[in-house]
This record gives sequence, structure tokens and C-alpha cells, in this order.
Amino acid sequence: MESTNLIITLVLLFLLPSLILVRKAANRKTKMNLPPGPWKLPIIGNLHHLVAAGHPHQALHNLARSHGPVMLLRVGEIDVVVVSSCEAAQEVMQTQDANFGTRPKMSLSDTLFYGGTDILYSEGVYWRQLRRICNTYLFSPGRVSSFASIRREEVLSMLRAFCKESFDRTPVNVHNKLAELVNNVICRAAFRERCKSQERLLEITKQIIELGSRFGFSDAFPTLSWLDVKRRRTVETIHRDLDMIVDDTIKEHLKVRKEQNGVDDQIEDLADALIKAKEQGDLEVPLTLDNIKAVMLDVFIGGTGTSLSTLECVMSELMRHPTVMAKAQTEVRQAMREKTHIDQNTLLELSYLKLVIKETLRLHPPGPLLPRLCKETCKLHGYTIPSGTLVLINAWALGRDPRYWTDANEFKPERFEQVGVDFSGQNFEFVPFGAGRRICPGLHYSTVLMEMALAHMLLHFDWELPDGIGKHDLAMPLCLVPILKIPLPDF
Repeated sequence: MESTNLIITLVLLFLLPSLILVRKAANRKTKMNLPPGPWKLPIIGNLHHLVAAGHPHQALHNLARSHGPVMLLRVGEIDVVVVSSCEAAQEVMQTQDANFGTRPKMSLSDTLFYGGTDILYSEGVYWRQLRRICNTYLFSPGRVSSFASIRREEVLSMLRAFCKESFDRTPVNVHNKLAELVNNVICRAAFRERCKSQERLLEITKQIIELGSRFGFSDAFPTLSWLDVKRRRTVETIHRDLDMIVDDTIKEHLKVRKEQNGVDDQIEDLADALIKAKEQGDLEVPLTLDNIKAVMLDVFIGGTGTSLSTLECVMSELMRHPTVMAKAQTEVRQAMREKTHIDQNTLLELSYLKLVIKETLRLHPPGPLLPRLCKETCKLHGYTIPSGTLVLINAWALGRDPRYWTDANEFKPERFEQVGVDFSGQNFEFVPFGAGRRICPGLHYSTVLMEMALAHMLLHFDWELPDGIGKHDLAMPLCLVPILKIPLPDF
């Protein structure tokens, strides 16, 4: 009996601190009118809700069904508010954009992006400088148009690779070919030539996307990040390889500038512009060599990942929906009856292809969770959001919300014929590229490349699934059988 009482006493003493913390948290929540959320465990908070449920954006969507469009979670040591409604998303990315205009720095960003000094994670005057330079030399409509010959050459190179496999109907790894296309175009546009270490760069890009798609131990428990040895070593290895790649690119540009004696009218690409800005030192916040490397990594990785994931998803959806595939192919082939090659004017005629891309982005946004940081304590949707809170806008959930979309989980490109909804950041039920000051700067660049690549793939080839694979068995990386229908042009 005495031993039983002793055990009960010890258990209560062990649980008491946790119970006190839970009670304090509940009182704080009531007093501040914090958003509702699911039940928590001591120490780990709501991590168990995320780890056991697969994709974080889907897990958060399911939790929001029970706890509302503005939901509070405790992920280890971090408070996270999840936004899952159009109205709340607009409040974050438009009404209070200034207060939520900063991206939180995660454990990945400090190591990979030279202290988070890239465009993605920087802020203030420094961020505006970088964005202005990138828009001028890479993402402006005029610059995007000037890259037309690069897009044509690289698309034709990809088509020739498909053509080699079409004669004996061999399955081809479409993912790899699209990855090479997207990376070749962005590297030639931004840095004048293809990446010499492309295979390693694409491998690294895949690793970074996988690492960044979930909370790491260091993100959930920043005070214990020193324990996350395996992840830290992985990230350091990635950074070391990336640094070598960008360093080689910079050295090549410096060599060319030296040969040309730094003549001003020789500036041709983004790397030249960044190097010149550093050398002149007339920016409000001067650039360092590491700053230039950080921006180049944004272009290498971000410029590849976004377009690649969407292109692969478009082809997957077309294979699952042969009626949509046939309609898109008919549109492209009719538009090309009296033309020799697809140009920008041809793309303007392909209205149905644009709907297909929109519908794919609705169901498969390249960034399903859009992170923001609350600078100052404020009210959101009637709830108090404390300063320093991580805010996640669930773009994936917004794109599948039945309040805004009929048959929300069905692939129906025609839905966009009836509604004037676009992804330019003005319609908050559809934000695959984000909105507000943090909207993806490469939106126009990416869209033009996707349209050009898809139009050529649908014009010249029919596509079949490999033997033994059904349309509902498609998996990534995508492998398909190309069948040449219209000979390739000689350009």
C-alpha cells in the first residue's frame, strides 16, 4: 500500500510541472485571445500532429477543418499560426503586408544562403536593392522577352532527346529532361552559359526542396540546434558544393570583365550587374562577395524548382485526363497549321493551355505553405498574434477550398473560363506564387517558359504511359513514352 502511494506521489510530482505549464498556457491564451488550436503534448507541442500525417500542408488543412481558418500550433519551441481562408490570407498579404512582409529565417537559410542574405530571406533597404537588380536584369517583361532565343534553343535540345527515344517507344525520364531544360534556360539567362556542374546542382536542388518542405529538429527546437548533428553536416556539405559552383561562375565573369577592362556597356547578365554594383560601391547597403553568391543561389535553386515542379505536374494531370490532353493538343496543332515555329505571339493564342497551367497551379502550388513573420503584435481575424510568431498561409488549402471552388479536388481547366481569377496576387483564393511584397519575382519568367515547353511537347509528340503503369499509378519522377507526330523544326 505504502509503495503504491509512493509511486502515485512520484508520478504526480513528475507531471506537476507539465500541468502547471499547460495551465499557464491556457490562461495566457484566454487573456490574449489567441487563435484556437489542437491539443498539445508537453515539450513537443503539436509536432505529433504533423509527423504522423504525411505532407505538412495536408495535415494542417485537416486540422483547420476542426479548429478554424486561423489556427495556433506549438511546434516544439515555436508558435505557428496557420491561415487557411481567403479573407485571413488577404489580411496577412495585403491589409497588413508591412507587418507580415518578412520571411522567417529557418535553420537552412543561415547556412546555405550566407546568413540569409539572399532575396528570399533578406528585408528592408538591402532586400529592395537586390529585388530591383534582379527585376532589371532577369525578371522584367523586356528581359524575359529578350531570352526568347535561349528558350527556343533549349526546348529544341530537349525535343531532340525525346525524339531519340520515340523510335523504339522507350520510356524516358521526363523529370530529368525538364530539369535540364529549366536549369539550362535560367543559367544562360542569368549567367550567360549552362552550369558546368549541372548534375550535382540538380541533385542539390532536390535535396534542398526536400529539407525545406518539413520542419527540421533545429527549426522546432532552435535552442537545441547543436544536437541536430546529422542535418547540420548534410547542410554544410550541400553549402560547400554550392559555394564551389557559384564561385566558378563568378570567377568566369571576373575573367571576362578583366579581358574587357570593365567596360560599362559590356553588362549582359545578372552576374555582371551584381559584380559591377559591388565594385562601384554606390548602393545604400554595399554588396559583398557572399551577398552575390547568395543571390546566385536563389536563381540556381528557386529558378529551377518552381518551373520544374509545375511542368511535371501538368504532364501528370494531362496523362490522367486524356480528354484534356486531346483538347490541349488540338489547340496547339491548329494554331501551328500555317506556322513554322512557336513564338510569343503563338503562345497568346493558346488560351486553353493557359487554363491547364492555372488549374495545375491551383491543385499543386509549387510552394504549398507560404511563410511570413509577424513583426509586431497585432490582430488577425479578431485574434491576437504576438510579435515573432511564424505565420503559414496554406496556399494548397486555399486552392482546394469548396467555398471558392466547385468540385474543388477535380481537375477541370474549364472552371477558369467562368471566373476572372488569376495568380498575380490579387485573388487570395489562388496564390501559388504568393502575394504582396513577397510575391515570387520570377512569376512572369516562369510562366512564359512553362507555356513554351508544354506547347512544343504537345505539338510534336503524343504521350503514352509505360507498360504496366495505369493513369492512377503515376509517380514522381515522371516517366513517359514519347511518340513523334510532327517533325521537329530546323532552328
